[in-house]
Amino acid sequence: MQCQAARLLYGLALLLTAAAHAQPGPGSCEERWFVQQTDHYSWTPPPGAATFSQRWFICTGDWRAAGSPPNPNIFYYFGNEDDVELYVNNTGLMWETAPAHAAVLIFAEHRFYGKTKPFPPGTQGCMKYLTTEQALADSAALLRVLRAGGGGPPGAPAFAGPGG
Repeated sequence: MQCQAARLLYGLALLLTAAAHAQPGPGSCEERWFVQQTDHYSWTPPPGAATFSQRWFICTGDWRAAGSPPNPNIFYYFGNEDDVELYVNNTGLMWETAPAHAAVLIFAEHRFYGKTKPFPPGTQGCMKYLTTEQALADSAALLRVLRAGGGGPPGAPAFAGPGG
């Protein structure tokens, strides 16, 4: 019984320490851009818009400095239907638990929202590319490159969280 209580107190201390060091917000993250396919499922890309730039943030925080494993975990946030900075600022659980898991936080912006615009405003027929399947393929492509060492921790296991 005492051993269980000691483990519980130790776990609580880790979470409180992590929460004290976690500083959410774009100011503690680096904004980056990733070239995505506009259509992941067709042999013929849309005319004049075969690719677009997807905005994403990587947040490593000061908890990554001391004693971090070489291949940290990735906590990945699927972008919602809004500017991704709103979620960088308001996803406390990811920020609170990242230090205890030596995790890098990745926030990807959903296509057609925020600054991630595959087409100029008013483009006819472009909404057919705003699907769950296309958005999931965007995330798969970004994570594949990150895990291969392209701007993120190579070989890192990824845990995906809520979003659009």
